[in-house]
Amino acid sequence: MNSNRPLHKLLRVVFPEVLMECFKISGWHDDSVKIEVWLDERHYLERSDYKSGSVISHGFTDEKVIQDFPLRGKPVYLH
Repeated sequence: MNSNRPLHKLLRVVFPEVLMECFKISGWHDDSVKIEVWLDERHYLERSDYKSGSVISHGFTDEKVIQDFPLRGKPVYLH
């Protein structure tokens, strides 16, 4: 996985703001066929959820891969 800061900043602009509020980009890989981006969930609760106790942690689940809209003709996969 690369740590190229300009691409990292570009991905933050391309992805919806709500996605960037809940996840941070932990890595990416770009080749001639596809673009892959790894996201890590941020540990953040809304104040109302924290006060009401309506959010319950059930631990981690297996990684999911989601195909997003293509960029420059390449499929984008979010991990």
